[in-house]
Amino acid sequence: MHWKILTALAFTLPFMSARADVNPFEAERTDKLTVVSPDGTARLTVAMERLDREKIKRIDKGRDQTPEAWLGKRELPAGILWHRSTMIQSFDLTIDGKPVKIPARFWNDLPGLDLKKVIINKKLITEADQWELWNFTQSIARPQISRSANKGTILITWKRPEE
Repeated sequence: MHWKILTALAFTLPFMSARADVNPFEAERTDKLTVVSPDGTARLTVAMERLDREKIKRIDKGRDQTPEAWLGKRELPAGILWHRSTMIQSFDLTIDGKPVKIPARFWNDLPGLDLKKVIINKKLITEADQWELWNFTQSIARPQISRSANKGTILITWKRPEE
């Protein structure tokens, strides 16, 4: 009698648990990500550098002054002391197939950002999941890119994971 119950449980539990923890979409951390504007005409590729927090040296400058952060001979933005120890390594924007040169001074001092890619299980996702997927992608830590109606302006937004 016990053998039949155990056999039945052993046969049905793997199917139940496999379906229960499979999501139609989820986020996974990555070090490089390409995002495309909804109209497909703008593309942003970003690579992330993850620094070892143990190697970051903090130098306090005194009361009411922002401390300095150093990694060897490289000065880091002080915000890295409070946020995740990540820095943008590369930031490449392409509009209508043409690369746009953005000087490093506009992106190389932004600490604490993160990259996550969205993994979609096409076997499980339905039309009803599309709105939920859109909301999910808006809330994860990754850049978003869009163009204005006249295609003259690019908007890049990227929120920190803790915000």
